[in-house]
Amino acid sequence: MTIMVYIWITAVALFLFFFLRFTSKWLPGLPAGKRTKRTILRAFPVIEFGIWVVFAVKSIGLAFGDTPFYQIMINAMVLVVALICAWYFLRDFVAGIVLKSENGFEPGMEIDTPFARGTVRKAGYRSLELTDANGHYVRIPYSRISGEVISKPSNNKKRVEHELELGFGSNQEISAIKQQIRKRALELPWIVKEESLKVEINSLSPEKYMAKIKFYSVTPETAVKTEESIRKFIAENYFPI
Repeated sequence: MTIMVYIWITAVALFLFFFLRFTSKWLPGLPAGKRTKRTILRAFPVIEFGIWVVFAVKSIGLAFGDTPFYQIMINAMVLVVALICAWYFLRDFVAGIVLKSENGFEPGMEIDTPFARGTVRKAGYRSLELTDANGHYVRIPYSRISGEVISKPSNNKKRVEHELELGFGSNQEISAIKQQIRKRALELPWIVKEESLKVEINSLSPEKYMAKIKFYSVTPETAVKTEESIRKFIAENYFPI
């Protein structure tokens, strides 16, 4: 292998490094829709990894193509790539098993991490989903909080109890109405715990009902949002009295 091949490999490696770093810093400001930008940002690390793999294969071919070491280097590279891919997909899963066993994450638990603070919505296989004080979803991969301090506030001051009563008309059974309202309320991100939600339906007269709904929310603001959503659901699905 001539010195020019060494120079070519080094030059291309430097170009790719600076070009990909520049691109990764430029992409967040890309003038595109939110969904398109999110898709591009998620796909870019995979594309970047693929570019480096192709570059490594080409470089090995140039450096060792005419030697007995070529196949050994290719096999070694395949093994390294397989290990990297396996670690990428398994690291969050493994970290999740450890964190869930240590912290006992469950829906409604309030936690504080270095990346976000909020109420646990779902403890998935690879990530933890929180609802912050503004009612926004926050998804944190377990590998990012593995080894970090995770605190659990000992008080529930931020949990706001809220009640509302709504009258409406319907020709459905009380049990069906109760199930529909409960299902809709639990779909909202600001309900703290499923156990805290109570729905009572009282019959005022034939096809006329009064619903009493009690729930806990994250903040007074999100309690108002929850009430508005429930009122809208009842107005759209039942008739006024």
